[in-house]
Amino acid sequence: MNATLANECHILIVDDEPDLLSLTETALSSHGYQVTVRASSTDALQLLSETKTRCDLLLTDFDMPSVNGLQLVHLARQVRPALPVVLMSGNPDTKLQEEVARLRVNFLPKPWKMEKLILTVQSALQQTSSE
Repeated sequence: MNATLANECHILIVDDEPDLLSLTETALSSHGYQVTVRASSTDALQLLSETKTRCDLLLTDFDMPSVNGLQLVHLARQVRPALPVVLMSGNPDTKLQEEVARLRVNFLPKPWKMEKLILTVQSALQQTSSE
């Protein structure tokens, strides 16, 4: 994906760890993406429920308090059914991997390298545009 297309994409990042949230925001912004960050799933859902808020991709951590990443995917797709998602986790187990596949969610293991983050985001956005 070239920089022009990246500039047109808006990504919502959700992670309850401030350092990772900031690092992810910086990494994606430096590659030309428009980025909004939220530290909780409930804040992210509120944002996604606002019809005027643009969001081309949801990038969320799995392990969060209250509403975890998979629950967030289910709830987000109730208001935005076609929303592409990248789910991040440092502890992927078989059950999580099966659910990721069933939901057609892209998976990014933590810790990630910047090039893997960018490639996963690009792949998720391209899959959506080709469907």
